[in-house]
Amino acid sequence: MSTPTPESTAKTRSRPWWLAALVVAVVIGVIAAIAMTAENEPESRSGPSGSVGDPEVKQAHWKIDVKRAGKQGKLSKKQEKALTKQRRALRSVTRDVYDAMFLSPKKLDATTRKVFTPKARAALKRSKAGLPQGADGIRIRRRIARIAIDVSGSTRATMKVRVVARGTAKGKEFALEHRSALYLLRDADRWKAFAFTVDQGPFKKPAKPGGKDDKNDKNDKKKRPGDSKKKKKSDRS
Repeated sequence: MSTPTPESTAKTRSRPWWLAALVVAVVIGVIAAIAMTAENEPESRSGPSGSVGDPEVKQAHWKIDVKRAGKQGKLSKKQEKALTKQRRALRSVTRDVYDAMFLSPKKLDATTRKVFTPKARAALKRSKAGLPQGADGIRIRRRIARIAIDVSGSTRATMKVRVVARGTAKGKEFALEHRSALYLLRDADRWKAFAFTVDQGPFKKPAKPGGKDDKNDKNDKKKRPGDSKKKKKSDRS
């Protein structure tokens, strides 16, 4: 262990006593500022900027399942690498398109211009898929996507999406269910939807087992006292 030279000892002793205290104070101040920022940072609830989502509601998380289609069995390293890369790309496409459609309608034109071919984009506009005009306070209750990638070249994919949303439009509350399928081709590193199908309408909550609707259905299925007699008479005739 080397002993400090008289020169180094003198330098150490010559430092102002308040320097160490100042450094400690600065460090504490930085830590406190970071803590306050973390505590006061608002939770992102409504979605992307320019969102029409309800700021008081946490939107449903995306559930995106990406599977391979086509060739089965073990993939080559090249195919596996390409598949992993395109999984990430397609997840991003899903979020971009449907978050714009149901949370940031002002961004929908720009988003579809990037993702859809001109003909498919025009058809999507005509379909009027998405939110009704003037919608606000949107609450996404379900958003699920199932994607299949053709592993032969990872250049073709099918995306099936379901979204359930609630909100208000023109002072009235609405609930809608959206189901669509996008058919995509990849050119270089960009996916393009060249065709799609869409089925959208009012959302009808399924009847709970044992609930009023369920009991009514069961009662309708039960035979009434006179039904069996009528049936016997008809059999005799």
